[in-house]
Amino acid sequence: MVSTKRRKALLLYQMNHAQISVIRANMNFGYIGLHHGLLDSF
Repeated sequence: MVSTKRRKALLLYQMNHAQISVIRANMNFGYIGLHHGLLDSF
């Protein structure tokens, strides 16, 4: 039972970490896009 709980916890941790990575990547791309948009407008 302990190993099953540990496996579930590890899976949840990996899923959360993946979501955070995706969100961070989207934020970086959004910032770069905004920055280039501002540079192009001048």
